[in-house]
Amino acid sequence: MRYTPEQEDALSVGERIAMRKHVRCTVSLMVMVLVTLLVSSCGTPSFSKLQQGKLDKAIADFMTEHHFPGVIVGAWVPGKGTCIVARGKSDLKTGKPMRIDDKFGIGSVTKSLVATVLLQLVDEGKLKLDDKVSKYISWVPNGENITIRQLLNMTSGLYNYTEDETLLAAVAADPLKKWAPVELAKAGVLGKPYFPPGKGWYYSNTNTILVGLIIEKITGNKLEGEVKNRIIDRLGLKNTYFPGSPDIAAPRTLGYNYDEEGKEYTEASKIDPSFLWAAGAMVSNFRDLKVWSEALGTGQLISRAMQKERERFNDMVPPGLPEPANGMDPGYGLAMVRYDNTDSFIGITGRTNAYDTQVFYLPSEKAILITFANTNTADGDGPLFFATVSKIIFPDSFPKVSGSQK
Repeated sequence: MRYTPEQEDALSVGERIAMRKHVRCTVSLMVMVLVTLLVSSCGTPSFSKLQQGKLDKAIADFMTEHHFPGVIVGAWVPGKGTCIVARGKSDLKTGKPMRIDDKFGIGSVTKSLVATVLLQLVDEGKLKLDDKVSKYISWVPNGENITIRQLLNMTSGLYNYTEDETLLAAVAADPLKKWAPVELAKAGVLGKPYFPPGKGWYYSNTNTILVGLIIEKITGNKLEGEVKNRIIDRLGLKNTYFPGSPDIAAPRTLGYNYDEEGKEYTEASKIDPSFLWAAGAMVSNFRDLKVWSEALGTGQLISRAMQKERERFNDMVPPGLPEPANGMDPGYGLAMVRYDNTDSFIGITGRTNAYDTQVFYLPSEKAILITFANTNTADGDGPLFFATVSKIIFPDSFPKVSGSQK
């Protein structure tokens, strides 16, 4: 157990690839301190003025301390309040403010949609969670001992293709290269396994590429079409899709990397989304993610029995994260993340080389909490931002997390 979804999201390879066609923007920390609240909409009933004040200050402080160019925070708590805040800039060069309608890459949030399609197929009797991978894909080494469940919960032991140096070199040489899913999967399955199937936990994007291929094998249709027909159209997600290129249709927010030494922001490099496919290629916006958070957390699109299977979490507390983030008690189910085992949030996270997204549902309150930043963030900053906001809205949450320490 060495990595979290935040550390190993597919697009994090961008940090290891030479930046191309980037735009450099030097922004002083003082500007970030003075950036104004651009959108703040608290519904009825609203949170108390004390809570709103604390939330506003916590967001501003975190942005400054952790170098977030822009953020969006949304909380929907039945009977207590609704609040959506957009702060900072979505384009540092033009000064365009962050807006709640801006689209962005959602990284590994993609996995939760892809896995939901597969779970629907299980509900329909098309396959079983404990079927062997070899039943559907013949060329996976040891596939007769790897189950579909192990692909979904990251216990297969399969090598993560986004760590393959040959692939990374190819992406560095041609970031806009179109990749076939089979190319990605074969690079992963031919790598040295981390452990025998079911004998450990390791976040490998290869798992979800294989899930996508299995969906296509069973349905006879493209994965993109199955996700659209079974999820996007059913939920009315107007801004959620698999993109054909790195260029996201407007309105959008750009994503940034921050150079600690040079104290400047650089626009994140663009990589063709085919390199991520089922593991992290999709685009969405904040409004759509609110709908998806509730559907995912309540199991709206699958049976109760399947949701119960989905919520069987494996502990994942790898070393290397900042101590406050380690206190979040993370767990991983069937393409679902659990935070805070005391009163669990369930949902999914997505970290790319340009964005960080935390999409969660709190069953005990029937509440939704989502945080987004248009930067890849340092390790653990995305979860810590989520916990910092949560502790204001839900004071008893994350008792082991002390705050927004850097």
